[in-house]
Amino acid sequence: MTGTASVQTLAYATPIARPPRLAAAVWIAIIGLALIGLGGCFMIGIMMVIRPNAFTGTTTAALMTPCEATFLIALSVAAMGCFIGAVVLLLRGVKSLFGLIDK
Repeated sequence: MTGTASVQTLAYATPIARPPRLAAAVWIAIIGLALIGLGGCFMIGIMMVIRPNAFTGTTTAALMTPCEATFLIALSVAAMGCFIGAVVLLLRGVKSLFGLIDK
């Protein structure tokens, strides 16, 4: 076997570029902040159920019905889920951002 060997580039064997880790960490932190805002919206809904007179201007507040109590529980669970998810995402995003500083 004499002769020169030719080197060919294979499209399926070329390495891909590293994913943008900085952008991913920033977006994770931004989504965590957005979840805090969404949880705040659920908390406003809770306030509207508990104190409707703060929004309508009426001075009399009626007793809560069982449907309103169930809705209140659902809003509370959704708000807590948003806040817990926001804490997890913010911790992971900030940890990833600090990890990029070392490199």
